[in-house]
Amino acid sequence: MRALPAELAGVLIIEPQVFEDERGFFMEVWHAEKYRALGIETPFVQENHSRSEAGTVRGLHYQVGRPQGKLVRVVQGSVFDVVVDLRRSSPSFGRWQGVSLSSENRRLLWIPPGFAHGFAPTSAVADVVYLCTGYYAPADERTLQWNDPALAIPWPLEGLSVSEPEAPAEAGPTGPIRVLLTGAGGQVGSAVRQRTPAGATLVALDSRMLDVTDENAVRAAVAEARPNVILNAAAYTAVDQAESEPERAFSVNRDGPANLAAAALANGARLIHLSTDFVFDGAQGAPYGPDAPCRPINVYGASKRAGEEAVQALGGDSALVVRTSWVYAARGHNFVLTMLRLLRERPEVRVVTDQIGSPTWAASLANALWAVTRRADLSGIHHWADAGVASWFDLAVAIQEEGVALGLLSGCVPIHAVSTGDVPRPARRPSFSVLDTSHTTRALGMAPAHWRVNLRRMLREVHAA
Repeated sequence: MRALPAELAGVLIIEPQVFEDERGFFMEVWHAEKYRALGIETPFVQENHSRSEAGTVRGLHYQVGRPQGKLVRVVQGSVFDVVVDLRRSSPSFGRWQGVSLSSENRRLLWIPPGFAHGFAPTSAVADVVYLCTGYYAPADERTLQWNDPALAIPWPLEGLSVSEPEAPAEAGPTGPIRVLLTGAGGQVGSAVRQRTPAGATLVALDSRMLDVTDENAVRAAVAEARPNVILNAAAYTAVDQAESEPERAFSVNRDGPANLAAAALANGARLIHLSTDFVFDGAQGAPYGPDAPCRPINVYGASKRAGEEAVQALGGDSALVVRTSWVYAARGHNFVLTMLRLLRERPEVRVVTDQIGSPTWAASLANALWAVTRRADLSGIHHWADAGVASWFDLAVAIQEEGVALGLLSGCVPIHAVSTGDVPRPARRPSFSVLDTSHTTRALGMAPAHWRVNLRRMLREVHAA
């Protein structure tokens, strides 16, 4: 047996010793001591077998919280096997590699935990068997988009069939659609405006053009716009300031959505309302599903939850709430832009490491919101956030690394990890507010990129500006 180092750190292409004669062949697939000598000591707990026809893409799948290492081989046919490095501290982070595996070359591929993995048959039929170091955990499963332009993987496909956990529901209207956007001047509203698709007419109103707390103004604006869909991105988002002015927070975040819901129902429009991960208290310690109990621990979260309840009570059966988390963009007020400024101005910074969530690029959210506008069959509560999890400290370190690489920062300064208690704020924050987006990604047939990939895209926008 020999191991050939791959281009990505930790990945190994293993060529077992094969004993052949006229009767057939014999080879050792797994030998604990020999693999231990290669640095693979984790025991395997699950074996999977997948059969696929030509034109199929399996993946790119990975698990958060409980990542799996995999030992992959092909027992019939051949595949183009792809791994993507998602380990933030890895020198090959964000890079991918493709390897040819077949029943003829009998190679095995060792994929350490922390990678996304997928494959496409290069034969009529391919049987792939892989040992896993961890159990399959549906709640932890995430997917990278197989045709993500940032990866540009040259899949060998003729007639595409993409592997999904379940088939998406039929699409909604495909004809012209008229959308009224509130909060059009914010970072999400701006991203929605910039990504208006062909066939859509957008009436975009910022807070100066429409005060959503004014019931009469809302009623008049909706009647004039005559939309099929109202997309509410208007919100009071000053989390700490809300503690000292709760009336204002509830006026915008509860009464505003209530006014829009009533106007939508009266005019035969569908309301899509944007909400937040801060409706949760963070005590669960696992990704929150759309039906998880809401226990906000600050005024902002309570006001947003009240807005959700108003939309569900007044908006009719078609109303939809989309929760998201840790949104940032190349404009506006957000953690990424603030951190870029602090990293330029200060000799060192301190960032909390005990608050965990999923950073989400506003452009990613905007694409999902436009997809939702076309899906009249979706209602209730859905979650959308970029893939992966991070602490604010993790995000700050990534901002500095990517900023230096792009020339946005001239060099590195120390970033110190501190606890929430070391940085007292007026409003409490949930310690863990990761959203389970699996239901939404299946329903839409689309999956977000990893947060680090989207962070890099956003910073490229900043650099190009």
